[in-house]
Formats: sequence, structure tokens, C-alpha cells
Amino acid sequence: MKSRFLSLTLCLFALPAWADDFDMASYLQRLDRYYYCFSREGLKSFQAKATVALSGQLPKGMAGAWRDFDWQETHPQFDFSYVGSGIMPILSFSSNGGDPQATPERVRLLSNMANSLLEIWGGFVASPLFVPPSKKFSYRITRDGGAAFTIVQKTPKTTVTMDFDERSLGKKMVIQVLGETRELQLDFLPSPQGALPQHIGMQIRMPMDNIPVAMDLVIQYQPVEGYPLPASLTFYQRSPGQLFQATFTLADYEVQQAAALMPGGDNGDTQVVPASSENPGARHFFWKVSSPTATVYLLGAIHVRPHTPLQVPEIVERAFEASDYVGFEYDLSQQAEVQRDYPRYVRDHFSYPPGDSLPNHLTLGQWQAVQKAAAMEGVPVSEIQNLKPCIVNDYLARRGRLEGLKPLKQNGIDSIFLRKALKAGKPVFGMEFWYEPFQVLDSLPEPEQVYYLFGSSAASLNQVRFVDEIFADWKTGNTVDMASLMYSGLAPDDRAIMEKILVQRNQYWIPQMDRILASRGTYFIVVGSGHLVGSYGLPALLSQKGYPVKQL
Repeated sequence: MKSRFLSLTLCLFALPAWADDFDMASYLQRLDRYYYCFSREGLKSFQAKATVALSGQLPKGMAGAWRDFDWQETHPQFDFSYVGSGIMPILSFSSNGGDPQATPERVRLLSNMANSLLEIWGGFVASPLFVPPSKKFSYRITRDGGAAFTIVQKTPKTTVTMDFDERSLGKKMVIQVLGETRELQLDFLPSPQGALPQHIGMQIRMPMDNIPVAMDLVIQYQPVEGYPLPASLTFYQRSPGQLFQATFTLADYEVQQAAALMPGGDNGDTQVVPASSENPGARHFFWKVSSPTATVYLLGAIHVRPHTPLQVPEIVERAFEASDYVGFEYDLSQQAEVQRDYPRYVRDHFSYPPGDSLPNHLTLGQWQAVQKAAAMEGVPVSEIQNLKPCIVNDYLARRGRLEGLKPLKQNGIDSIFLRKALKAGKPVFGMEFWYEPFQVLDSLPEPEQVYYLFGSSAASLNQVRFVDEIFADWKTGNTVDMASLMYSGLAPDDRAIMEKILVQRNQYWIPQMDRILASRGTYFIVVGSGHLVGSYGLPALLSQKGYPVKQL
């Protein structure tokens, strides 16, 4: 790793003497290199084990769920990981520290709190501070207030203001997004490799009771194979009369330096990660199922992911290249047909008859929640008030502002492999017709349709809320944590119906898998990752039928 000793002097990075030919891009690039950045220093990924020690009083949001056991004597274990540029370092639950009452649901509350701050910390270390100036990103530099200088970054929807001291170390950041303001207090630690954030503080007000809460993250660093990585992460949450502290001690690091990525042959959609650059015994969200005449590869898909090249493990890329056929949940090459027929199908199968409407089948609180969701998505209530509960969330996702996620959806793993298959001239097929999942919904009794309405809404939110964690689990083949994230925060009845639908679809696919495995050839099938986890997942069901199944 390249080591550099930075001179913390005002003369190097202080406000320059402006001239007509001042180059803002070059100035920001120089300032950017003043700060430590994982990706720039060639750190591709790392993993560590974290043990947490807890003290003080539990925050209100955790106290109820953690009642009835001695949480201060519980020392749950977490996996701490960073898995590539653009993905923030995260904590994911791995074991309960020997206390069976420390359930995944309880400990998930702790990791959620930690990850809310880790996401902020990761913004300073996982990627460069400044996006280069462009039509969307503009900058100006001022000397207002008590800062040595201030950099203001503007986009059409956000304004980010960062104050620096006389040593060019950031001390405060103010983020304004769509009328909301968040202020961060910052302390950076000078180091030979670059300035490192050692304290991040923020003030918030809890939405339910408007109580002010202060949250702080303090990071202590240690050298690991020449990289400064956290030795401990301490979280403080303070409100009137209450102080809570959680200290994560990190050990057993495994570090992977960046290796040259091979092009995926798909116009930049993917980059192939060489097997030689992975840890021995690395696993992926990828399975091989065999019969005497056929081989089926099952790849878990994430439908919403960042707009960056997908780093595909070499073993996955080679299996795709060797495949004769490429399958998906339904034939994704027929999207034009789906867009044409979907409105009519919803009208014919999921609309109440004249004189009836959705509010008649929900409580007042439920209907108000649906109205609020429609307003957030910019969909008139008149468009959904005659729909049955089980189709509302899907309709909002297709019609509403979630279309703003279209670039992310187009970069979903299934969409990427569709483009790869079409470019390679491989035949594409579906495990079912596009409308068949809706037939399952239409068969649900009305109470279960309501559970599905709110369960699917929460699950869709989780895909966006936990996108970094979900993608980290995908990269490491962590099926247990993936399942936990999918259903995080769902009410028991909502979760039960979500699992019921998933089980029914998986069981419906088994005869199709039998026909495929009785044929000849190599099949590469991409389905949602949720279809591959747990005792009801496709790998488990196929193994129960006697097929050799192996996670690769």
C-alpha cells in the first residue's frame, strides 16, 4: 500500500488566491487525497468479528423488545465487513453470544442503530469525499462563520456544507435534503495514510415523542496489514435522563487487497472477480444442482442495487458462459407484453365491483396508511381506492415515484444477466408466466390479503433500507442474515403470509425443476434471493427430493 506523510499545514490546502482560471476540480481532488479512502488505498474488502459490551439505560425503541432478560450480561457476536467501493462498512448479526434469549430480532435492533451511524462513517472512508464538478454537482468555497473555509456542494435536491479548520480537517457538515436538515459534528485524526474520522456526532428528535436525542460514534484504529482499521467502535445515545453505550471490539481481521478485475464482456455491466483474489473456501449466493443428464446453476438476484458494475465471482461467470439456457422467475425478455397486459389484468382480477371499495375492507388506520403511501408515491387515491388489498403495493411500485428507482432496478442482478444472455444469444425462459404470482394472491382470503398488503410494503422498504447489508450478504453467501433482513420489522401475521406466498411459489417451481433436470444441458437460473434461503428455499426442497445440491 502506498504510504504518504501529509503535511497538515494551512499553506497546502487553505483557501487559494482566486483567479479567473481557478480549477475547482483539481483543488477538490487535492483536498480529497488529504483524507483516507479504502478504495483509493487498494483495500478491496475486509471482515472481522465484533463482540459488543453494553451499559447504561436502553433506548426507548429497544427497551420493550429487550425486556425479560439480562441484556447487560449478553455479549452477542457480529460480523463487521466492507465489501468493495460503493458499499458501506456494516455490522451484521452472527451469533447470540451463548444467550438464547438474545434473539436475532432483538439483536437486529442493536445492529440497526449501529449501522445508521456506520453508514455516515462509511461515507468518509469507503469512497472519496467529493464528486467531481458537473452539471449536477456544483461547488463554491467561502470563509463565512467561524471556519477557516467552507465548501458548499449543491445538486438539484441537496445542499451539503462542510466546514474545515485551519489544518484543513473537517469539523462540521450540514446536509439539507428536500427541506430536511441534518448536522454532523466531526473530529478527524491525522495519520500518515490520511485523515481518519474518529468522532461523528449528531442530534435528532424522535418522531413519536419529539424528545431530543444525541448520537455519537467514536472510532479507535489499529494497523492491520498496513491499513488503519477500527480496533473498537463505541456508540453513545443520550436523551434527557438516559445514557446508553455499546462498545464493539473488533478482532480476527481478514483483509483482501484489490486485484485487477477482468471485464465481463457486457459493456461494463459486470466485472469478474478472479477466484485467486477470493479467500479460500469463499461461498456465494450460488448453488449447483445435478442430475445424470443436466446441470442447473441457481443464482440469487437482488432486484434493486446501486448503479455500479456488478462484481461477479469468477465461478459464477464461468457457469454462465457454460450454460445452454438462461432462466428467470418469468421471461424477462417479454417486458413489453407485461406492460401492455398488466392494467387490464388488474382491472379484471383485482378490482371491487361497483358500489364497493378498498376503504370498506380496511380499518380507518389502515386506510390512512395506504393514503399516505399513495401520496408519497404521487399516485392519486382515486387510482387505488377500488383495488383489492393484495395488489396495492405492486400497483404503487409500478405507477408511483418508485419509478425513480428504475435505474437501480435496471441494474438488478436479474436485469444484468438478461442483457448478458441476450447479447450472448442464449435462449431465455421463465419458471412461470408473469401473471401466475398474482393468481396466488387472488386466491387468498381477504384477511390474508390485508396482511400481504402491509407485509409486502415493509419487505419492499427493507430492500432499499438494507440495500448495503443485503448486497454484502449476497457477496458472502450469508443466507441466514439475508432472511433476517428480508423480514426485519414485519408484524407476525404479515411475515407469515409473506412466507406462505414464497413457499407456494417455490413448490410450484419444483415440477418445472424436475422437467429441467430430466432433460439434457446446462441451465443458469436467476431468481430472487428470498427463493433460495431457509428450509422452504429451492436448494432445500431439491435436496429433499434427492438431487445433489451444493452451495458454491
